[in-house]
Amino acid sequence: MTNTFTKDVEKTVKQILELEKAGCEIIRVACLDLEDAKAISKIKEKIHIPIVADIHFDYKIALEAIKSGVDKLRINPRKYWRKRQSRSCCKSLQREKYTN
Repeated sequence: MTNTFTKDVEKTVKQILELEKAGCEIIRVACLDLEDAKAISKIKEKIHIPIVADIHFDYKIALEAIKSGVDKLRINPRKYWRKRQSRSCCKSLQREKYTN
């Protein structure tokens, strides 16, 4: 997992590329807000491994990460998630996966 602010694309990419050189095969980034989620598309353009978005606070951030092309979501449902919102997020992810 990176320890940068994901919205800081330059620093995040630099750290991921260093981890790739060390043999990392998948990377996890924290998405604390919509800016972090939107940055995923820019980060993916410059890295060579799958990226996982770590989502805690808001299902809307997860939906934005999906739009940005994240390879996987890590959702912590105990952090402010409601059943309906979680279901909405999962259905959106299924639509993206099977229609694109």
